[in-house]
Amino acid sequence: MTRKCVISFVSLLALAAFVAAPAAQAAEGHYYENAVKLAGSKGKLGEANVNVSVGWGTLQLLGIKGAASGTEVSCHNVAAGTDYNPESGLAGKGATEVFETWHCEQKGICAGGEALVVKGFKFPWLSEITGSEEWTGANKETAWRSTTKGIQVKVTCNGTVKQVFEGQNEPLAPSGLLKGTSAKAPGTTSFDTGSGELNLVEGEGGPTIGSSKTNGKVVAMGYAHEELIQVKE
Repeated sequence: MTRKCVISFVSLLALAAFVAAPAAQAAEGHYYENAVKLAGSKGKLGEANVNVSVGWGTLQLLGIKGAASGTEVSCHNVAAGTDYNPESGLAGKGATEVFETWHCEQKGICAGGEALVVKGFKFPWLSEITGSEEWTGANKETAWRSTTKGIQVKVTCNGTVKQVFEGQNEPLAPSGLLKGTSAKAPGTTSFDTGSGELNLVEGEGGPTIGSSKTNGKVVAMGYAHEELIQVKE
């Protein structure tokens, strides 16, 4: 075999090895409780390593497209659900089981004096840690996002349905600069410019006729003992 052929053969082997080598696994975000990573779980309520959490804050749906344009609704809210890390080691998952609101304000939806109610329905809304943002802070901590799918919300005036929103949001999870430090300073979920919109639909499951941007912040902690809930790699 000539020297040229030997070199070509070695080059082909090197190329084959490169192609066959597994790609580096992307980093995954996981749930931590009091700075300790939750062990893997099947995610069933009541199972060990499934965190039950409660969150609260103020959220706004600001109409930006179509039939939602010019409308606005803002409410104090409380939510409850579960968070866990799958046995597979993949990204953390969760489920919102309850979403309730009070002290709501609106613009362009209800007539003067009508009772405004905003209510979530068709639970659970399933979530997953889906990606990371730029490094933040002096310690180069990653900010993670959490995508919640299957969100469904009704806005009523004196009991008459005026708006139905469906879709998903991708807020920043309690991580990076938002990770919190204790029960007195819990982690924050932030619905920032990258958190997405909810579709305004014509009746449940109907065609999309507009959309509203979700804005605001929610803090959360463990339900049992006010545990600090954070998202890290």
